[in-house]
Amino acid sequence: MNESILSVYWNNFLSFDFLIFLLAAVNVYFLVQSLRQSQAIASILYPKGYLPGGWESYGDMKSHYDEVMNIKGEQTLIEHRRRMNLSYTVFENITTIFPLMGLLGTVISLIPMVKSIGTIEQGLFFSALTSTFWGIVFAIIFKGINGYLEAGITEAEKNIQIFLDRYSTMVKAP
Repeated sequence: MNESILSVYWNNFLSFDFLIFLLAAVNVYFLVQSLRQSQAIASILYPKGYLPGGWESYGDMKSHYDEVMNIKGEQTLIEHRRRMNLSYTVFENITTIFPLMGLLGTVISLIPMVKSIGTIEQGLFFSALTSTFWGIVFAIIFKGINGYLEAGITEAEKNIQIFLDRYSTMVKAP
């Protein structure tokens, strides 16, 4: 009995489940990228010195902020934020695709079973499965596209806000 269960798992892995494992590996990549970018942002935003540590620490903090608080430092911070948002959004969207992949595997396995029904309802059952199949396929595709689009829109909104904040401090009312 155990050997037959293992063979079922192995056969399923070879036919469709490997796509789920491949997607999981891709998701781990985006998770690691999100964490790396988050840590890079933290290293920029948190000072290297310790204010209660005296003048020696103050010097470290001052040099840290001198490196960060300029156009180049701002561009670096914005680039890390862009990468973090993109990686996290893709990670988040891939995570939501896993149930759809499971349903898709189920539907793919059920479609060949329609041949063994042999009744008049065979066409109705087949129609239901193919509709479910295409619905799941397009949900997966558009969920992935949404992740990319959402990251770009969020980044554009943040950059616009930065621009407006800068511009409002530069222009003073008479």
